[in-house]
Amino acid sequence: MDLLEIARFFSEELVLVPRTALDAAAAPRYYRLETSGSPRVETVTSAPPLRAQYRDLFDYEYARLPAPLRDLRRSVPAREDVFLFASLLSPTEWALVIARREEALARTGRDLSSVRKFVLRCVRGPGGGFDMQVVEIVFSDGTRVRPGETGQGARQ
Repeated sequence: MDLLEIARFFSEELVLVPRTALDAAAAPRYYRLETSGSPRVETVTSAPPLRAQYRDLFDYEYARLPAPLRDLRRSVPAREDVFLFASLLSPTEWALVIARREEALARTGRDLSSVRKFVLRCVRGPGGGFDMQVVEIVFSDGTRVRPGETGQGARQ
């Protein structure tokens, strides 16, 4: 999947927030990738838009990132100086994530309080858009369920 296509489709903001942006005494500054036209890195001189819902871009192998995202990552050379390198999820995308998680969990017959984590994947949807798919639910007892497989899901 092209992370830039996904970001455009869901109106995500792609950001790199240096640790210095969290210092109240320092002038606020972070970097974002402008994706509406030709992708380019912009320096933003305001407080960073920190949200709890994001896709951590450090989870992706650097060499496999699209060139504009590699440019964004290089805005702060040392990784230890980076607070956040992420796609900030839009409210619409977050609502879709919640809906897909609830649907998948309902198929297992288990309760949300027993979930350790959901593993989701962005997939091409009908009409060229994107959708979310829960590929695995990890429960606090160590059980792993793949809701997309037959029955209640394959258990490991």
